[in-house]
Amino acid sequence: MITAEQLSETINLDDFGNWQMGLIYEKRRFADQESEPARAAQDLANIRQEEFLGKLTEGPASLVEFLCRLFLSEDQSPLAHFPDLPCKLTPSTVWRLPTHDELQVGAHLAAHGIVPVIAAQPAFWFLCHVRWIREGFFGNTGSDLEKAFTKTGTRNSTLEDQTRNFLRITGGLPGVRGYTSVLSDCRISGAFWRFHLSSEISQVLSEEAVSAAEASALGFDQVHSVLWHKPVWTALSNNSVKSVTAISAPRGRAALVAALWERQAEGTTEDPPWAIDVTEGQANAAIQAIGILSQRISLFRADWDLLVHTAREGLKNGTSGNGSSD
Repeated sequence: MITAEQLSETINLDDFGNWQMGLIYEKRRFADQESEPARAAQDLANIRQEEFLGKLTEGPASLVEFLCRLFLSEDQSPLAHFPDLPCKLTPSTVWRLPTHDELQVGAHLAAHGIVPVIAAQPAFWFLCHVRWIREGFFGNTGSDLEKAFTKTGTRNSTLEDQTRNFLRITGGLPGVRGYTSVLSDCRISGAFWRFHLSSEISQVLSEEAVSAAEASALGFDQVHSVLWHKPVWTALSNNSVKSVTAISAPRGRAALVAALWERQAEGTTEDPPWAIDVTEGQANAAIQAIGILSQRISLFRADWDLLVHTAREGLKNGTSGNGSSD
């Protein structure tokens, strides 16, 4: 598997970030959108977007050649260092992987030995996508790529929106959306991370269980179904990076999942079969409660029942919307 050193030797991370930001028009850089500098920046972004999206619509070979010329000096051989995929993905599944496909993809990528320090890099996932596009995992035509990465024909139909969609899906856009983008916007990266964390959390839960029956009641599949729930994943990824970093402690995450699992909706036929009845605001409140507890006692030493109780109470006190509890 590629190392951090090999990744930095393969692609200049600063140049990649600058390319992303140079490909879009970021309004917040300009106080007056009608000013000459703002208009010039928008015109330049439009020119670059037209060239880039033109290559995309020509098909995989044209797009890959264009991107490799930018970052790999036209040499495509370094792409062999990046993992393949276990199966082809349809355009619709690229935007929201069903649990079966996600587990298959996550297990395959984990087997390649991807480590968190690499998986946190948007450039890594971007080059993975370049390989996958070259090898036809998302289809063999420009139309396939448009449907998979730009959502052409939807309300996001401007060059700007199409370009941003591509950048978010293929690795994240941290220059605009912060470093949570690689976790929440890049769908295949998210699949890897949920698989990775499900393995870690289920191991912690097994260690904390007081009986074999308790251990089997909340195993890998159940943990994954909790993390697959979008409000939960959004709250967890946002807080892990931005604010309540204590939730990155394995026991803190495991306690959160244990409390969330109690809110499963029984008898549902949704995919996944275990639908969690919780909002992003409630998940945020539970995470913040664990964070407050961590200021008093190490989560590595805290009593397990106290950890779960704290998360449970946070859920009760949380809001029903996307915000956090006051």
